[in-house]
Order: sequence, then C-alpha cells, then structure tokens
Amino acid sequence: METVTNQIKQLKHDLSVLLPIISKYKQDPMSKKLNEEGTALIESLMRITS
Repeated sequence: METVTNQIKQLKHDLSVLLPIISKYKQDPMSKKLNEEGTALIESLMRITS
C-alpha cells in the first residue's frame, strides 16, 4: 500500500510539472492534435489520483 501511495504522489508531482508545458504548446496548431489526446489522458489521471 505504501508503494502505491508513493507512486501516486510521484504521479501527481509529475503531472503538475507537465500540465503547464502542455498548455504552452497547445497554442501551436501543429501540436494541438497530439496535445489534445495527451491532455485528456493527463486530466483523467489527475482525477483518478485526486
């Protein structure tokens, strides 16, 4: 249980670092399509780990 808790904490940290980067690149039309799926995945993971 402790291992899972630590992994979730690490995932939350990683997501908090990645979200601003993804938001920055959303403005680029070429990256937009790729980022939409990535953002959806990250948001889903954040809901699961909250």
